[in-house]
Amino acid sequence: MLKKTPLVALVLMFGHAAEAAEYNGPAGYLSSTRNQSTWAKYCVGTANSTSKPEVNYANADVKKAAGILTRVSPRSYYFYSGPIKAYGLGTSDSNLNPPPASAPPGTGKLAHAFLALLCGEFRDRAGMVEAKIRWVNNMFTLPTTPQGPVDTTKNVWSQMSAHSYRPYLRLSSALFYAKQQGNPDIKLSDTYAAVDAPVEAQTICETKYMMAEYVAKNKPFDNLQSFNAGLKSFSDAGNCTQTDKDYYYDFRGDSNFKPNSPESNGMIWYSSSISNHCKDTTTAKDTKVTNAECEAYFKAPFRSRWNAARAGLGAWLFRDTKHDAMFREEGQDVVIRPHRDGRKRPFKFAFSLDATTWLEEFMSAWTTLTGAWTKKDMGFNALTKLGTAGVNVNLAYERLRDAVNRHTDWYNSGFNDGIGMKRRQAYSPFVASSYEMSESDNFTSPGTTVSSPSDGKKHWMFVFRVKKTNWYNSKSLKDNKAVNFDENWFDETSLGTNGLAKSEKAWDRLGTALEGELDSILYLHNISSYGEVDP
Repeated sequence: MLKKTPLVALVLMFGHAAEAAEYNGPAGYLSSTRNQSTWAKYCVGTANSTSKPEVNYANADVKKAAGILTRVSPRSYYFYSGPIKAYGLGTSDSNLNPPPASAPPGTGKLAHAFLALLCGEFRDRAGMVEAKIRWVNNMFTLPTTPQGPVDTTKNVWSQMSAHSYRPYLRLSSALFYAKQQGNPDIKLSDTYAAVDAPVEAQTICETKYMMAEYVAKNKPFDNLQSFNAGLKSFSDAGNCTQTDKDYYYDFRGDSNFKPNSPESNGMIWYSSSISNHCKDTTTAKDTKVTNAECEAYFKAPFRSRWNAARAGLGAWLFRDTKHDAMFREEGQDVVIRPHRDGRKRPFKFAFSLDATTWLEEFMSAWTTLTGAWTKKDMGFNALTKLGTAGVNVNLAYERLRDAVNRHTDWYNSGFNDGIGMKRRQAYSPFVASSYEMSESDNFTSPGTTVSSPSDGKKHWMFVFRVKKTNWYNSKSLKDNKAVNFDENWFDETSLGTNGLAKSEKAWDRLGTALEGELDSILYLHNISSYGEVDP
């Protein structure tokens, strides 16, 4: 067990687990050559550099995205000042430089800044630039015209009327509770003999059926037996592809949109911690960070942010067992202290915002695992023996339970970078989204988690598609399924135990949704904060 071990000794004790190599990030990184060619479709210059990003407005998809983004209300955006200043785009999202002459006539300042920031903040993972351009081009402003019939060969969200939004929410909620009714508890062990069973999310196929046969026809929910019988007939009639059956929809309501959306605070706050001390992409503006640290971030910004979220989760998961009671008590402060080599080991943590001692006391069994940090599970499977006959299901459950509880009730989950950024609450390496849209609707206007001024409108519903095999829940534990923190979406409802975990119907995803998971965006600005159609 590690007790205030000096850093040099700590590194030696960590051995292969923490310091053997950096973690390069989730699968999907392109080779240097392919990254450059993909990035160059949408951006101008050299991806593998710290040059200030420019937008390739000659690209048709970029032009289309610029037009869509220009039509978005300024109140629906939010950008972080550090990258804006470092990339030379202005001083804030209210004081931006005009778009260049290469931009299509009429392109707004915010639209240009969004695209330029996208080019910069994802330059080391160009697949995400491409995915987010496509995501923007799958943005649908819900019209105020009456709901029409639904063509199941087209994107179902592109056909939703603002008038159908509330009926869909009611139907979705009714279906959830019908599925949950009578769902028996799961026995994980003698210690945990009655853990909540997961409630299956809505597949793409189910959603098509809901929109076509219920919402578009103004039909209220009847009962689960009738719904499932109708769904089978609908699917058998050729309305659903195999992909429609293999993927769930998942939803994140938000009051603002930024190039980072839907990244977790664990990613974004690390970016702010560094970039706010950088004059530009290669030069520090004070002594709190170095020129080298600015350059390292801006040359590989996505990798830096992803690994920061990962390092925060590592501190949560692999804390020494003597800290379990403190961590589990949700009224107790747990504060993350980042270091600048987040690609190599978990962050430090403490139990107060202004601690004088920051802990790196991780489980001794974890510190001796060979190459743990470089694996997709960070050594969690080897630590808990998940996937083997000797699984310690209690340990696996307790660590996942505590992590999702700490995320969903994050009012004592803080961040102190030691160089000026202190926040007592709202830190999390996870980004949450609800697999039943009515709960995510609570976050579409300022007020619940974002205190920015309200314009009386709803703003955003981000739609993700999640492969069925990537949903991780209490049954996954029961089935002794290994975890993959690069891919899994962790079910708060069945793994969590506090009131928020039970009510928000949320899945927690490390870092951010990745390529292939960004489906569509609903812009809800024709609906008032109270849910009335209000163009």
